[in-house]
Amino acid sequence: MKFKSILVLVGTIASLSLATALPASAQRAEGGKRPDLAAALGLSETQQTQLEELRAEMRSEMDDVLTAEQKAALENARSEGQRPGRGAMRSLNLTQAQRQQMRSLREDFQDDLEDILTDEQVQRLQEMRQSRRDRR
Repeated sequence: MKFKSILVLVGTIASLSLATALPASAQRAEGGKRPDLAAALGLSETQQTQLEELRAEMRSEMDDVLTAEQKAALENARSEGQRPGRGAMRSLNLTQAQRQQMRSLREDFQDDLEDILTDEQVQRLQEMRQSRRDRR
């Protein structure tokens, strides 16, 4: 259960990273593929900037939790094309304290993200998450 929370955290970060880091043509579309989050939620330019800042802060805080070896292993997994949320995180062997810190970071990130979004966007994000869970 705790590991699932970490996976959700990393998956959320990965989704948000893809939504702001890749051009729309490079992002996956329908059929179980990741949509362009910014477009799917209709984020304004201001919201996109706030999201980028939030993501950068989250990555920095995550880096503070991980050891140098864990950071290197995660970067290696990413460079090999592994999605951050699957095998990449499993290979890190996080301690109980690290899991708790990651869970706390995820919860803070979700709260901060929802502060950026409108009520309608929050509802749409929840629907997207539920749809993704239903496909698993």
